[in-house]
Amino acid sequence: KLICEADDSETIFALKRQRPPQHMEIIRVPPSHPRTKPKACNVAIQQMRGEFVTIFDAEDAPAPDQLKRAIAMFARGGAPLACLQAHLNYYNRDENLLTQLFSIEYASLFNLQLPALAALRCPIPLSGTSNHLRVSALQDVGGWDAFNVTEDADLGVRLAYYGYETAVLPSLTLEEAPITLGAWLRQRTRWIKGYIQTWLVFTRDTRALKQRLGRQGYYGFQFFVGAPAITFLLAPLFWGSFVLSLSGYFQHLTPLLQTFCLISFVGGIASHWLFARAV
Repeated sequence: KLICEADDSETIFALKRQRPPQHMEIIRVPPSHPRTKPKACNVAIQQMRGEFVTIFDAEDAPAPDQLKRAIAMFARGGAPLACLQAHLNYYNRDENLLTQLFSIEYASLFNLQLPALAALRCPIPLSGTSNHLRVSALQDVGGWDAFNVTEDADLGVRLAYYGYETAVLPSLTLEEAPITLGAWLRQRTRWIKGYIQTWLVFTRDTRALKQRLGRQGYYGFQFFVGAPAITFLLAPLFWGSFVLSLSGYFQHLTPLLQTFCLISFVGGIASHWLFARAV
C-alpha cells in the first residue's frame, strides 16, 4: 500500500510513472488535519484485506527473508502476540562520526534494551519502521494515535495496555541515519516530544495503568518512557549549572548539588561507553 495525501499530485504522478505491479496499490488520503503518517495509516488499514501489516520507511533495506521470519514467529506465538519489532541499524554508519554514534545507539537499543524489556514483559516502545502487526489487534486498540509525533512508541505501550504481547524479531533492517547536527536535532526533538506525549497520555490514570500493565510493566514504562523524557530536559540544566559553578559565575550551587551534577555527567558518559562495549 503506497499511502499518499490526495492533494500530493507530484508524488502520485511519480509513483504512477514507475508502473507499480498489480499487488501494489496507491491509497489517497483525503486532505484533513492532522497531516501525519499515523493519520494516513489509519485511513489505509480500513482497506486492508490481509491478516498482517508491516510498516517500512521509504529508504529501508530489510533482510530479504524478514516477512517469512515474521509469519513463522507469529504462528509460534499465537493470538496474544500482536506485534514484532525487527532490529534496526544504519547502512551509512561509516559516513561520519555522527552516524557512527547513531549506529552504536541503535545497536544498544535493539540488541540489548528491547530484548530485555520483552524478557521482563514490559511495554516495548516501537520504532517507526519494521514493525509487523496483527491487523485484528491493531484495529482492536484503535489503530495509531494521529496526533502523537511518535505514534509507534504510543502504539507499543497501548498494545501492552490492552493485554497484547510484543516481541523482538531477529531480523535486521538498515535505514539512513541523519548526517548533520541540524537533522539530528530535529529528529531527536520530535522523539522527546513524542515520549512526553505518550507518558502524559498513559499517566492520566496511574491506577488503571498499573492494573493493566502489572507492577513490573508499570515501572518499566516509567523508567523507559517517562524517565528519558525528563532526563533530556533536565540534563542540560544540570550540566550548565555545574560548569557555571566551576567558573565562579554561579555561586548558589551547593557542594551536594555539584556532586549530583558531576555524577549525572560522568554516569551518563560511563553508561554509553559500557553499552558501546557490550554491542
